[in-house]
Parts: sequence; structure tokens; C-alpha cells
Amino acid sequence: MYARSLGLIIILAISLIVANAAAENQNVNKKFDDVQATDHSNGSIVIISREESDVPGYVHMKYAFIDQSCGAILVDRFGPAINPSDRELKQIEQRMCTEIATNSRDGD
Repeated sequence: MYARSLGLIIILAISLIVANAAAENQNVNKKFDDVQATDHSNGSIVIISREESDVPGYVHMKYAFIDQSCGAILVDRFGPAINPSDRELKQIEQRMCTEIATNSRDGD
């Protein structure tokens, strides 16, 4: 009887964790879907979510890079927090957008 109860509790806990993760993912996707490239200036970065991590100084961020030729590109990043107005980051994202647009990524 104890083993069955413990098994039921474990299954219930796993179900709740999976449901919570799915709801969170759906929430982030909804926020990303709400980002319209025409509503933001070309080359801008829009923060969608930010979560602190267990590692000091590191965060899990999701943001969209906006470019009129590529649209909104979702970026999922784990590392030091970013500054949305950082010119170097914008140049990196712009290069990535250009490579995607011209299909010139390595291995393609």
C-alpha cells in the first residue's frame, strides 16, 4: 500500500512539473508571437523573459532581435545578462540575420 501511494505521489508530482513547464513555454511563445517587427525599430532587441539561475551572475533570457528583412528572431540565451542597447550584441545578431537571409550559414 505504501509503495502504491508513493508511486501515485511521484506520478502526480511529475505531471504537475510537466504541466507547469508547458504553460511557461506557452506563455513565452505567446509573448514572442505578440512581438511584431513593424512595431519596433530595425536592429532592436526586445526582452521576452528573464530568469535568475543558480549560478551567480548568469541568467536565462529569451529575447527577440528585430530586423525588417528577417522579422523577429527568437534567441534563447543562458549566460551573463545582456544589455538590449549593446552595439556589439546588435552587430552579432545582425550578422546572424544576414547569414540566415542569404542562406550562407556554415553547413547549409
